[in-house]
Amino acid sequence: MQVFLYFCGIIFLNNMNTIEKIILLRNEMKKHHIDACIIANSDPHLSEYIADYWKEREWLSGFTGSNGVMLLMQTPCSLWTDSRYELQAQIELKGIEHQLFILEQLFPIWQFG
Repeated sequence: MQVFLYFCGIIFLNNMNTIEKIILLRNEMKKHHIDACIIANSDPHLSEYIADYWKEREWLSGFTGSNGVMLLMQTPCSLWTDSRYELQAQIELKGIEHQLFILEQLFPIWQFG
């Protein structure tokens, strides 16, 4: 049985790896003259805990941390997350050309104590 996901008008097969998904999405973005795609990990209600159905960023990138936003362009993808997930992101994004941004390093005012 072939399972697929319909995302942004694109059909993804269940056996595609992360790099294949990113390449396919980038090709569709180029075809439709889309420069960037922001992929958050949230549902329409901005719930703290979300159902698997809404975990687009996790599904596309492989990053399973609960906090993070991915920016996909034709250049390396970017992921913003907080310092709790720095090591996890480095491990889970291995093999994908990416830039990792840690929020506390970008905005030191967020550090408490």
